[in-house]
Amino acid sequence: MNIVFLDLDGTVIGSNGVSERTWSACEALRPTHHLVVCTGRTGSGVALEIAKRLAPNGVHIFENGGFICRATGEVLFESALDPQDIETMISHAEGVDATLEFYTAAGVFSNRQHPDCDEHARVLEIEVLAADLREVARNHRVIRAHWIMRPEGVDAALDFELQNSERGVASSPVLPLNVFASVTAKGVSKGSAAKWVADYLDIPLEKTWAVGDAESDRPVLEVVAHPRVMGDSPASLLRDFERLGMVDDDGLADFLETLMPQ
Repeated sequence: MNIVFLDLDGTVIGSNGVSERTWSACEALRPTHHLVVCTGRTGSGVALEIAKRLAPNGVHIFENGGFICRATGEVLFESALDPQDIETMISHAEGVDATLEFYTAAGVFSNRQHPDCDEHARVLEIEVLAADLREVARNHRVIRAHWIMRPEGVDAALDFELQNSERGVASSPVLPLNVFASVTAKGVSKGSAAKWVADYLDIPLEKTWAVGDAESDRPVLEVVAHPRVMGDSPASLLRDFERLGMVDDDGLADFLETLMPQ
């Protein structure tokens, strides 16, 4: 068996959702490949439904590596953000009037109601509750923090330092007006999660593949033996990794079909 780690937004999911060719290719690969969702999205809503269809009994990575579970819901790994970094982010969000979300096992919470937050929740098919984030952090383990920004506000929103956390920036073709930043505990990333899953499944890294389209995918791309990036990816990724076709031109399906048993 091999493993294929698949980012969702901009890789599996294009501007028109998931193509039928991609679904068909994944179904054909299932007997010989573990298909593992590897996304910054939470393990619910659309992301979980896609994971269930890709590999109904499989292991999947959510929250940029902060949460690993089976498609059946069995939790295998869950990280937690540092309390000092949590306070830094809450205070900074208050100072720059930015939208900040906390992802926990109990749900997703936002520091404010905002149209961009509402649209993000609608597309992901998740519920996001406006709440006092300090109160949320006192009562729940915060797995991941998530910033929702407009491109012109990215520099101000992310102008803070974290001591014990890692940050990645990404975008989504289904939410073209926004840029997103995901914060996980230090040492927790899509790359660390991919290593964890490979060890859990007892598959050597030499038999691992990954496909992504954003800098937030770089950690997993650098871990696997066979990294690929979508043609829509930023120049930094296209320079460093082998390029596939565009997501809306079925670039992922084209690649997956090359892995099918002959």
